[in-house]
Amino acid sequence: MLLRLLTSAIALLLAAHAAAQPVRVIFDTDLGPDSDDAGALAVLHALADRGEARILGVACSTTSPWCPPAADAVNTYYRRPDVPVGTNRRGGPAGGSEEWYGDSFNGYVAGHFPNDLQHGEYAEDAVVLYRQLLAAAPDTSVAVVVVGPLSNLAHLLASPSDSLSPMIGRDLVARKVRLLSVMGGRFPEGSESNFMADAAATRAVVDGWPGRVVFSGFEIGVELASGARLWDETPPENPVRAAYHLWDLHFARRFSPEFDPTSGIWPHSSYDQTAVLVAVRGLRDYWTADTTGRAAIADDGANRWFATPDGDHAYLVEAMPLEALGAIIDDLMVAPPAGR
Repeated sequence: MLLRLLTSAIALLLAAHAAAQPVRVIFDTDLGPDSDDAGALAVLHALADRGEARILGVACSTTSPWCPPAADAVNTYYRRPDVPVGTNRRGGPAGGSEEWYGDSFNGYVAGHFPNDLQHGEYAEDAVVLYRQLLAAAPDTSVAVVVVGPLSNLAHLLASPSDSLSPMIGRDLVARKVRLLSVMGGRFPEGSESNFMADAAATRAVVDGWPGRVVFSGFEIGVELASGARLWDETPPENPVRAAYHLWDLHFARRFSPEFDPTSGIWPHSSYDQTAVLVAVRGLRDYWTADTTGRAAIADDGANRWFATPDGDHAYLVEAMPLEALGAIIDDLMVAPPAGR
């Protein structure tokens, strides 16, 4: 595997250290059902403040009316209120349910923290936003990070030429995107909610994406703890802090009845932050990568890994001790916005 790691084109891309220029990123999220989406957006802003990333836009992959204004509120807190936010207008998961309370924090954040959108009806169609941002970007310069259902990306691949670009969606992606970083699946095989939420879209993207893809599976983030420091190290006006706290109010007692969410924040799994980190920083000593094959998606969204030569897929494999990597993620999540 080591030889494969060192010779694979995608492995070389993932192993690269900090780029000479900030990595251009489009962040695609189902901000709402879980709070690590907010944490991942905080990490991305911290990397942008350090000159490692440039945030081109945020796309909401669900039809929730509260995802776009909640994302806009996080962007506003980090002093990037002009980062455009799009939403899924072409079909996909609702992003909330009675069980998961998708509105438990995104609706609250939308209504209680400064943002320009206020409601999803005022957000741009995500596919239009993608096509606009990609058309304007230099070739092979954009990293797409998706931490929710792959609905928007399936719609993008199927999009026709238009006034924004003469290229159909698949060709536009092939021309402009350097890497797709996906939080989803379990590797080498299993089932995970992001893939299952829109299984048809997952299959369309995994089978049809015309470029390099790295997967950060459920197993990479589930035991990687972060978020607790938000309570003491960030102010109440931080919408990311509020997102974690409100998630705890709904869920923490399910897992630990003695936990009092009014006195702090539960250490959370760090699924989505890993997809941001690898897209911007590469593998570093955080992970290694299996680059020996490709992912395949079943009708229900379950995934398996099959060996194939010269594949353009990879999945992350744990390398750094989890406590050390969690501290890196926390340092980024609690970093104040530039200029504060």
